[in-house]
Amino acid sequence: MNCPECEQPMENRLIGDVTIDECRNCRGIWFDPGQIDEVKDEVSPDIRWMDFELWRKQADFQVVSDPLKCPRCTDSVLTTVIEEESGIAVRFCPRCGGSWLNAVDLAKIIAALEAELDKRTASDYFKESFKQAGELLTGKEDPISQWKDLKAVLRLLKFRIFIENPKLNAVMKGLQKTLPL
Repeated sequence: MNCPECEQPMENRLIGDVTIDECRNCRGIWFDPGQIDEVKDEVSPDIRWMDFELWRKQADFQVVSDPLKCPRCTDSVLTTVIEEESGIAVRFCPRCGGSWLNAVDLAKIIAALEAELDKRTASDYFKESFKQAGELLTGKEDPISQWKDLKAVLRLLKFRIFIENPKLNAVMKGLQKTLPL
């Protein structure tokens, strides 16, 4: 498969357990459908329960046609979606569902999701923990993956509770010192 930007052969690269195609020349990355979420989970486990949903705020992005051809479906051109607030540009193939990103945009996606974590309150994490528990119980997706998602949310809930309640944090630290386990 050749890079859609510089037309050089792309090489397989492992990110955790996910094999992606990367151009060694321009550092562009081709993701098959679903791989952006898989890579994001590998790079930052705290955001594993969050989906990268570029489409959720449709008023905040623009769609432009792109002259680049899909490296998988060579007869199809890519469509570019630019999220205006972050400047993240994702090119995707409407035919096969794959996505083309440069390394900077992948880093921006992960940073934007991590920044979203800081904006959430303990109440938000509490609600999300119930949602994740419900998804685990319905069994619609892989239970191990759902369990990892729930664990990540509960961990973040614990941190957020202590951040929002410094006195509770001090009490817990005091108890930990007096009652070593």
